[in-house]
Amino acid sequence: MISKLLNFRKLFPLAAAAMLLFAGAATPQTERSQSGETAIQAGVVNAKSPAVDLKAVGKEVAPGVLEVDPNSVRGKRLIIPRGNQTARFICIGKWKNGECKGIYIEW
Repeated sequence: MISKLLNFRKLFPLAAAAMLLFAGAATPQTERSQSGETAIQAGVVNAKSPAVDLKAVGKEVAPGVLEVDPNSVRGKRLIIPRGNQTARFICIGKWKNGECKGIYIEW
């Protein structure tokens, strides 16, 4: 009687189907959620590309920190301001809670 209940030939397909069903149900829960932020994409830049001054396109978000939108500098040469260096740090991306979500430049 016990040998009839433990017939592994019949139990194996049932166990395999249960594992596949569980894996299919668990997959959507383990995927990363899409955030509203887009990745910074590089462009091709050479010596003849248009230049952009980071102080002109950036905004000061903290004392000495400029936040620059990546879309405003994509495909352009970057000019770092000289002289009166009020901003010592540049964040190309998003400045949030004292951290740069993107490229952090210090000079």
